[in-house]
Amino acid sequence: MDFFRGLGLWSVYVDHMSPSVLSHVTLWHFCICDFAEIFVYLSGFIGIGSYERALDAGDTRGVFKTLVRRMRRLYIAHVLSMTATMMLCAVAWLRRPNSQPRLASLPVVSEAAAGE
Repeated sequence: MDFFRGLGLWSVYVDHMSPSVLSHVTLWHFCICDFAEIFVYLSGFIGIGSYERALDAGDTRGVFKTLVRRMRRLYIAHVLSMTATMMLCAVAWLRRPNSQPRLASLPVVSEAAAGE
């Protein structure tokens, strides 16, 4: 299984090198998808395989607790990375030339300033 995951990573790498002789034999050339989708499937397949022994032993509650703990960690990581990305985008937007917001040009602010 790890061999196919490694092969998939190389396939994704070769797909990103546009004018390459090897890109003519990758999955993207023949299908509407690339190996990234298969890589995600294989990772999920391997992931559930790691819990199979505990499920066969009847430790459903332990597997459930482990999965919930993993989902919580992944969710926290997702929220933190999304927050960091949004903050970086906001900083980049604010640091661009002519980025000073002109509140007086907004209709609501203009009407309030005029006393209407």
